[in-house]
Amino acid sequence: MTLHKWCTNLSPTNAKEFPLDRNSEEIQVKESGHDLEQYASSKAYGAVVYMQTVSITEESNCQLLCSKSRVAPTKLVTIPRLELCACLLLSKLTRRVISALKMQIESVQLSSDSTIALAWINTPPNLLKTFVGNRVSQIQKLSKDFQ
Repeated sequence: MTLHKWCTNLSPTNAKEFPLDRNSEEIQVKESGHDLEQYASSKAYGAVVYMQTVSITEESNCQLLCSKSRVAPTKLVTIPRLELCACLLLSKLTRRVISALKMQIESVQLSSDSTIALAWINTPPNLLKTFVGNRVSQIQKLSKDFQ
């Protein structure tokens, strides 16, 4: 997957360029707040994994490890269901990252700002409709060791 653009909520005057080294080629990624309004959560969803490290001197450092996005299905799906799909994507991505790191992880915290998706995740899957129940069941299995 080729990285084309990094979008952020920073104003264009605060835009910064970050050099990335991928296979000895330097790629410039520019932060851009332009046209951010045209991207709505009804068209796509995603998940991001950060890692926070704390040194012996208790100096904290937080870095973006990876992210994954999906285009919403062409069939109309409600925003809460898409947010639930984002939670499932995060659960799967987190499992893959942890297994790839092969290091001791002290704690894992998953978060979402969707109160509906969080309520579904805290509900027994058999009480939910099929679409939601299947995804909640997967999320609960994948994130049983996480907060």
